[in-house]
Amino acid sequence: MKKGIIITLLIAALAVGSLAYYFYQKPVQSLRDATTELSLTSEELHSNFETDEAAANKKYTGKVIEVEGELIEILENSDQSSTLILSSAHPIFGVKCRLNPKDNSKAIPEKGSRVKLKGLCTGFNSDVELDQCILL
Repeated sequence: MKKGIIITLLIAALAVGSLAYYFYQKPVQSLRDATTELSLTSEELHSNFETDEAAANKKYTGKVIEVEGELIEILENSDQSSTLILSSAHPIFGVKCRLNPKDNSKAIPEKGSRVKLKGLCTGFNSDVELDQCILL
């Protein structure tokens, strides 16, 4: 009886471990061919979140959106990817776009230039945050 329970638990643990490993190693899908659900400027996007965060979360979070705006800062991440900060009407905060390092063949533009990106909106934390972004 004890052997059966131990064997069943070991098989269950092996199955759970295998699934966890699979999902951890699964590559992130590219947004290059994803359909854009909304298109707006970085100023409009940030303003919508500042005005009514709950409504903006329902409208934008989890959706692929195109954002155009002035590039005000470029951050280098520890995984060799870059994060671009686009302007907003707010003097400190903006739209934070984390580039997908495996799907960006274009060179990063200089600060002050207008850029257009496509990314997955992940929410608002003083900055509006987009992930898996690609330069258009």
